[in-house]
Amino acid sequence: MVFKRILLYIKIAMVEEFIINNTEIVSFPLLREIKLRVLTEKSRFFYAKESEFLRFGIVDPFFLFCWPGGQALSRFILDNSELIKGKGVLIFGSGCGVEAIASVLCGAKYVLASDIDPNALVMSSINMRLNEVDFELTDSDFFLSDCSEFDVILAGDMYYDKDMTEKIFGWFARLKDRVLVLGADPLRGYVDHQRIKILKIYDTLKDGEVYTNRLIKTPVFTII
Repeated sequence: MVFKRILLYIKIAMVEEFIINNTEIVSFPLLREIKLRVLTEKSRFFYAKESEFLRFGIVDPFFLFCWPGGQALSRFILDNSELIKGKGVLIFGSGCGVEAIASVLCGAKYVLASDIDPNALVMSSINMRLNEVDFELTDSDFFLSDCSEFDVILAGDMYYDKDMTEKIFGWFARLKDRVLVLGADPLRGYVDHQRIKILKIYDTLKDGEVYTNRLIKTPVFTII
């Protein structure tokens, strides 16, 4: 047990070192009040294949970016903080931690950033400290749970696989009468428009980019 714990600490330290050495602190156009460490076009790893991350203990590097859904969803709650203030908030798939940071800034009573990738939690923790806020982190899988302890679920950029998206929407449909579910996605093609109500559409930077002017329309929506 002690040996496994030591190995875990070593892996966390290795991932954290990679993040610090290869990311840059930026503020996205929609989110000037939030600072984020993210992988940018200035890093050689921005265009790297997923296999190139393996020697750093990173299997899926997606947490290194702030995707369009995270940008749009964070802006939406910052502009509508009454939806979050005093509430218990679950971030489903926290990634870089942007929605969790925004939730704290909105005055949430409790924020839990959940991601099944432990490396994403390392990234969220770094960005949490960078913004001098505090929230809980967990790699527990809340998918399909009743989420009875939460008032709000935020889920950005979770809709990139057809089968998974269908399962997520089935789960949300069971929760929507007692939990406010807010999602955001540049509508990659798997989101059923008949099952959502679009609340606002934002122009967000595309594909995790920081220094380009390539924009994509990204709706924030709730479930109907």
